[in-house]
Amino acid sequence: MFLVVLKHCGKWDVVANVFRIKTEAFQKMILSFAEVVSPYLYEKYVVSAVGKFTTEVLVLGGNTFRNYPSARYATDVTFQQSNMPTGQMKERCAYYSAKHHLHDYKVEVSELPNGLALNCTAHYPGSEADIQIFRNNHEFHLQHLLKSSMETELADEGPLTTEHPDSWAVLADKGYQELAADFRAITPFKKQPLRELTLEQVETNDRIAHDRVLVENSFGRLCTLWAMCSDKYRWDGGNYDMFFRACVALTNFHVRILPLRSEDGTNYHNYF
Repeated sequence: MFLVVLKHCGKWDVVANVFRIKTEAFQKMILSFAEVVSPYLYEKYVVSAVGKFTTEVLVLGGNTFRNYPSARYATDVTFQQSNMPTGQMKERCAYYSAKHHLHDYKVEVSELPNGLALNCTAHYPGSEADIQIFRNNHEFHLQHLLKSSMETELADEGPLTTEHPDSWAVLADKGYQELAADFRAITPFKKQPLRELTLEQVETNDRIAHDRVLVENSFGRLCTLWAMCSDKYRWDGGNYDMFFRACVALTNFHVRILPLRSEDGTNYHNYF
């Protein structure tokens, strides 16, 4: 029943009717089960990936990013439409995304080069800047980008190694450029007003995009498997993180069986 809820989402009464259970009883049963199983799934299939797939393991296994092997993971945010919040205008505006022209939730997800998620944050209002979400999650990033004593012996000729010799890199998009002072963040070049990018800068952007496409592929798999993460979220926002984390964990399990493909990224773009 729980998997059906994640797979099809929709209204409680519609899903409850599939199992011929009264709506209130069905909702209470699913929420009670989710409160127990979601933390377990997240710990087993997401948190465990941190220790199992260290940078050393990925390097020795040839599973690093192709162009930037010094990157520990790639980070980006997901977007999901939500109901317009009740309350005063200020609260409503906080969830409105000017980019997508709708009210939505944002969640930052970090992906290893083998396609497995190793962290996702709590959800944020749609107006929250991506870089601010990253900064709010700085404890995770500082801890998991830090090289272990064994990893300091590994070759590292990537960008920003002089500025951050004790840290692995994180791949991010243009919205994260200001992170370089505090994190070893590899980001694309932005075109300045009245100036074109040089050929070298364009090539650098292409290399970063080639490695970061993994994140879009992962988000595409997540949205394809679980309507809970792709359809408009109409349920209680207080339960969103619980459901989302369960979906991320189950997607990790699915990716271990069936690795990500470019079609997954195409599917993700179809949702926007």
